[in-house]
Amino acid sequence: MRLVIIAAAAASLLPIAATAQPKQPTRDYAITYRMEHQGQAGQMTVAYSAATRRQRVEMPEAGLVVITDQAALRMFMLNAATRTVMEMPLAKGQEPGFVLPDDMVLTRTGSATVAGHRCTIYRAEQNRAERGTVCMTDEGIMLRAAMRQGDLAGSMEATSLTLATQPASQFALPEGWQVMQMPQAPGQRRQR
Repeated sequence: MRLVIIAAAAASLLPIAATAQPKQPTRDYAITYRMEHQGQAGQMTVAYSAATRRQRVEMPEAGLVVITDQAALRMFMLNAATRTVMEMPLAKGQEPGFVLPDDMVLTRTGSATVAGHRCTIYRAEQNRAERGTVCMTDEGIMLRAAMRQGDLAGSMEATSLTLATQPASQFALPEGWQVMQMPQAPGQRRQR
């Protein structure tokens, strides 16, 4: 009887524990997504280092590579054609990438398997407005998302995921390329 009471008490805690989904990935990975936005489809690859909180995003169709250093609040856009890097400051809480904002509230609605990996489906809400759904692994890796904000809507789904240490070279700026600072708006202070 005592075991039944303990099991029932533990089961009642499961929904509470499920809402403690990590919003930052807790391990390194490389992932490929198929994306759709406003009727346009594309592919994107992402590499992430949990130790350095750096992320590399490549969008081949756009010829775009973006490296984000979340810890330093910096983003770097690489242009291979001109061998230039545009460095941009990021505001705390406005880090781009595949990390959910701290103020996003997640409510578990189910589970799924995406690209061969299990994930938990959450309804995402921000500022009391529903934003869509996300499917996250226990390690905080987003495998699927369908989000809306105002008139903007888009979706993405992983087509492959590799859980492995990512080489530091993935997140380094190319040697010999010119680094330029993003021009500041009038009255805006430079962050460092």
